[in-house]
Amino acid sequence: MPNRLGVKGYAGGDNWCTQYINFKEDRKVAEAGLKFIELLNSKVEIDPRPTIFLTKNEVTEAEAVWGEKPESKKRIILAPGGGFSEKCWGDENFSHLINLLLKNKDYQLCIIGSKEDKSRISANDSSQPTNLCGKLSIRQSAAVVSVADFVICNSSLCMHLAGAFKKPALTLLGEWYDSAELHQKQWGYSESIIKGKELKAYRNQTCSVSEAYALILQGLEQSNSQN
Repeated sequence: MPNRLGVKGYAGGDNWCTQYINFKEDRKVAEAGLKFIELLNSKVEIDPRPTIFLTKNEVTEAEAVWGEKPESKKRIILAPGGGFSEKCWGDENFSHLINLLLKNKDYQLCIIGSKEDKSRISANDSSQPTNLCGKLSIRQSAAVVSVADFVICNSSLCMHLAGAFKKPALTLLGEWYDSAELHQKQWGYSESIIKGKELKAYRNQTCSVSEAYALILQGLEQSNSQN
């Protein structure tokens, strides 16, 4: 294999490479991946975010899932699932948050995720949020996000679905992460807010429910002013 491309300065193994890109901790991961194109003596201008091509039928079905949307209504996705528990903001936090959101009758709330996520969020009025956990494929989940107004999630697939469709999102980090600022640089999008611990700034706790709620209100207000 004459051409061996890799990364130098991350976890070793670059000695076998014929060419490599330098690891930069504060560089967006997608942008780092695109640097390999330059090693192939080529250059392209690509927005470093996922691209998902939905069919018209998929979008129509997603609109039907949400139902009719009066002008004043806001469609809000909650996705409480994640790879492992320390990565997640926490079921109890999501439950407190959804009960705050349920007080506003102008919010349409939809919970998405795998069937294991179905019981993560406990709402005082279980008839209000639409719980679709375990009922949607990944593409159907993407379509539902594509017609939403705001997304609340852990650092998970749903964060990147929101990024794909340029939807405002609040990503809430769990105890696993030491720096929300670094996570924003590596994985975030311009429309998103990532909140969690920031050990360098002596913030040793994850985002509180009241802080998350305030950020959601702020995000929805900004979304209104841009529309």
